[in-house]
Amino acid sequence: YGVQQQRRVRAYIMHACAMLVSIFVPLVLSSRFDFVGSEFRMPPKNSKKALYVSARDRAKDYPKQLYEDGGKLFCRVCSCVLDHTRKSTIDDHIKKNKSSRALLVVCG
Repeated sequence: YGVQQQRRVRAYIMHACAMLVSIFVPLVLSSRFDFVGSEFRMPPKNSKKALYVSARDRAKDYPKQLYEDGGKLFCRVCSCVLDHTRKSTIDDHIKKNKSSRALLVVCG
């Protein structure tokens, strides 16, 4: 290769590296960005799931009704496992339990 061609190749490589850095650095620094295994994943835009809420956090929000064991969220009334990423699912389950207990008290 001639000197001119080597300079062009070197400039092309430097430009490509600068472009990669400008694309990936903001992704890595973004708080919406999730690193799973060996790949980076963005959450779906229309997702209604709370991505950064753990089962322990939800159990602290509802200490009388729920408890956490091994990263799973359990109901104290019926001992079933709940999806801790959706607050509406938890609220619906708790409402269902309250109405079930009220029926048991009235009928039982």
